[in-house]
Amino acid sequence: VNQILSLHGNWKVTTNPDYNPVTNQPTNESMISYIPRMWFNAGIKDKYIVSYNTELEISDSILGNKFGILVFNVINSNEVYINGKLIGKRGIIDKDKTKMQNNASPSLYRIPEGFLHKGKNRITIRVADNAESGGMLEAPRFCEMNICEKSYNRFLLVTGGSGFFMLFIGIYHLFLFLGNRKERAILYFGVGTIFHALTFLGFERIVYFFSDNFVVL
Repeated sequence: VNQILSLHGNWKVTTNPDYNPVTNQPTNESMISYIPRMWFNAGIKDKYIVSYNTELEISDSILGNKFGILVFNVINSNEVYINGKLIGKRGIIDKDKTKMQNNASPSLYRIPEGFLHKGKNRITIRVADNAESGGMLEAPRFCEMNICEKSYNRFLLVTGGSGFFMLFIGIYHLFLFLGNRKERAILYFGVGTIFHALTFLGFERIVYFFSDNFVVL
């Protein structure tokens, strides 16, 4: 595998909050759903924890390579398992909504040595949203670690850099307005640019690196 493999397609979806990704039980309240898709588009209602399962075939020739999984735009918290073993998580998922904590920040999860085996491997992603409106806006991606790291760092550099540059431009124009209060167009441009920058950073979930309580309206 010398490229990024998008894991889009049909996944087995379990809406039972008691589902255990380690034992892969219970499997009732299950359905097949295409990923990426938000819950409301998949007909999933009044649920706050949903588990996704798919299988990935690994050949003996690449078994010794180092792999990772990229998870972007998952709403909101998530846990990722390989063959029932946790490899990474964001936020806190709990059947008690009051204990849940959202965190949809873009993630790169390294698959530890020995977690994959020859043949079919089960990938499980638990997704939680205490507002019951979660889902996946982008499909997870499987790749060799060096390729995953380049893609992840490029995303942070381009996306984060663009957002914070817009934020800087907006703040700069606010200072310009303080020196010339008659030019209200400068004020409007500065405020509008700041709002656009925060919206952009929020949509790309970059702000979750700084606050777990951020909410995208």
